[in-house]
Amino acid sequence: MNKNIKPLTAALLTLAAAPAAAQTLAGYEYWIDDRYDQRTEVRTDDGNISIEIDVQGLAPGLHRFMMRAEDTEGRWSPSVVHNFVKPEPPLDGNMITAYEYWFNSGEARRVEVGPANPFTADGMVIEVKDVTPNRIDPDYTVDWAEQTLWTDDDVTFGIRYGDAAGRWSEARTDTFACAVPVSFDTERLAWGDTAHVIQPHPCNVYAYDVEAAEGDSLAWSFSAPCRADIYDGSGNRLARLEAEGKPLEHKMKAGAGGLVTALVYDAGADTLAVCCGRTAASGITPLTEAGMALTAAGGLITLTGVEGGSCTVYGVDGCAVARRSGLGHTETFAVAKGVYVVAVTDRRGKAYKQTVAVD
Repeated sequence: MNKNIKPLTAALLTLAAAPAAAQTLAGYEYWIDDRYDQRTEVRTDDGNISIEIDVQGLAPGLHRFMMRAEDTEGRWSPSVVHNFVKPEPPLDGNMITAYEYWFNSGEARRVEVGPANPFTADGMVIEVKDVTPNRIDPDYTVDWAEQTLWTDDDVTFGIRYGDAAGRWSEARTDTFACAVPVSFDTERLAWGDTAHVIQPHPCNVYAYDVEAAEGDSLAWSFSAPCRADIYDGSGNRLARLEAEGKPLEHKMKAGAGGLVTALVYDAGADTLAVCCGRTAASGITPLTEAGMALTAAGGLITLTGVEGGSCTVYGVDGCAVARRSGLGHTETFAVAKGVYVVAVTDRRGKAYKQTVAVD
């Protein structure tokens, strides 16, 4: 313990001193808590120092009083430091009026209470909800009906109390094991379209699904490092994906058909883009069997022999690079060099496809 610390019992601090006989005091200056820019400067003719400081505006706790003196020759003494404590106000008449609590690094929730002294927490019940977990446990479970993921986590709970004067106590924290629910909203992806998440939180869960037929070849792409788990429509996990420090890609065959859903979390970038393309859908026959022709030259894909219906051009990553409906007899698509899949649906709903290389 610092023996220089002395508690104050009054609102005023008084110091008195006299210089040595061989010196002639011309003035002095003093300040509080290293705030030299707020110092008080005093000139004196009687050689005495007498200081009174109002400490009403200081917060309770430890403070430093500092001063130094100047003689008639303009020489300054070393700074003198006095440590003192402004005590906490007595609890008599003071009332607890509110408390704040939070989970992990989440936002604090404030609750006003009837003024009380002492304030007791007997019977207080705080529901564990809207908790952002510290991590998503790999052994999580999913309630698909409620669109909720449950993950085991060590949750930190914090609480502090406020009085009628607006002062707050030190926070008390406790950590406990808990199964944390994380809600998610599922977004339906159209083939080749891209969904974006701006500033994704690593422990938020983002869900995307596509409608696939049995045998469809799917190409998933994730623009940033993340984790993604792929499920079929019955909730069976088909794949667990992870890419450290780079975007994530995954190609797969659809099983029995229906919905295919990706749960995405642990995103490590300011923006996350998710896309799912279909490179070779089932039940599609070559364009030539329908009397259509497909040619490629000079950066152009030319489709002839079809009127009405729609056409989508996919890259090898499964993402659509062109989409057109209400086709004329001849349609051209300007594309970069590469390999593409051209998928056509005629006016009767019959699907066709063909792969073409563009030089």
